[in-house]
Amino acid sequence: MELFLPSLIILVLTAIIVFLLLPRFSPFLIFILCSIFLVIAIFIHLKMYSNEYTNLMFIDSLKNNPILLIVVITLGIILSFSNLFKGIKFNLPRIVFSENIKQISNVKDLTNISFDKIKELEKQV
Repeated sequence: MELFLPSLIILVLTAIIVFLLLPRFSPFLIFILCSIFLVIAIFIHLKMYSNEYTNLMFIDSLKNNPILLIVVITLGIILSFSNLFKGIKFNLPRIVFSENIKQISNVKDLTNISFDKIKELEKQV
């Protein structure tokens, strides 16, 4: 029982964090937190398994490969997220309204908006 209760408490606390707190964070903050936890996990992994990395035969010629792989993946993630903040603009087609059209249909006649209502909405903007 002493192993079951602490793991159950950790599971409940994790569920609370994931379902109640995490959705309120911004994507940028989640990215920063994930990056910090990734660095911590890499440090703990290398600390725990350092003797296995030193005992491998081919690691002598490729000593920096795990670190190089982690650096390349992290740089790729950072560069891909930096593309989100460039302000990419999409060129959407503009709907042209003419005066002789009294009703304009949008998306296969699912939404019908009168011409007068469109003019009224344009004046509000």
